Amino acid sequence: DRFSDQSLLLAGRPPFSVGRSQQILSGTLGTLPLCPSGNPNHSSCRLLRADNCPELLPVAGHPTPLDSSTAVNSDDGWWDKWKDHLFYVVAPGFSPATQFPADCRQTPSQCLEINGQAYAAVVIFSGDRLPGQSRNTGSQQQQMSNYLEGANVAAVQSAGRLLELAGNDQFACLTAPTADDPQYRLVPNCGNLQCGPIAEQLLSRLLDQGCGTSGFLESGCQEKLDQLAGCSCLDEALALTQSSCRTAPFTASCQSAQKALRNCP
Repeated sequence: DRFSDQSLLLAGRPPFSVGRSQQILSGTLGTLPLCPSGNPNHSSCRLLRADNCPELLPVAGHPTPLDSSTAVNSDDGWWDKWKDHLFYVVAPGFSPATQFPADCRQTPSQCLEINGQAYAAVVIFSGDRLPGQSRNTGSQQQQMSNYLEGANVAAVQSAGRLLELAGNDQFACLTAPTADDPQYRLVPNCGNLQCGPIAEQLLSRLLDQGCGTSGFLESGCQEKLDQLAGCSCLDEALALTQSSCRTAPFTASCQSAQKALRNCP
């Protein structure tokens, strides 16, 4: 009933309290400095307590009021009411127990896969009940099949690496770093693709505003490129965002890539 945590689990629901995994968290996140190691249920060990995420909540548009042991765990109580709808899966190659993150190109079995694309981790929000699903009792709420659909049920139950765009499950994904791009990047629509509109937005930005002439892409262009993961025009988008096309967009190959982006389904 409190979503208590266990360290090194790769799938499940985000825990209400992270006191048991605090030793690992403090080495990677460092966001819960007041959580005592000997008292995992202490109020300061709550994952989404408002004052435990001062650097994250403002980005999401939430204030960070002072909290207390009796207060709700977000300023509007959203987490308290909807936490049973949230799930996570972390790829085995990105467990806190691993020394180095996996290279998804060389060892795809160490990464998650959705729609043919590799990811380091995903968060899933389950939509409204579908026919045959019930969430009224504690035992029903513990059945993943009452929230998730398709391969996503097994992925959450047993830390499987294959997920799918099934039912009304909503995904946000974390891309895996590569030699070309060593950063982890959030892809908020990886399970809800709108390839055509996103491709148009990227192309418009490339042609009207530019995305930088060398080095890393500007953040706005990188965001659109990340959102095209899983789309049929991803290769053309990657080609267009290379420095060669950014500096010389009228070559034949770059013009061909622009055409493909305009026709991205």
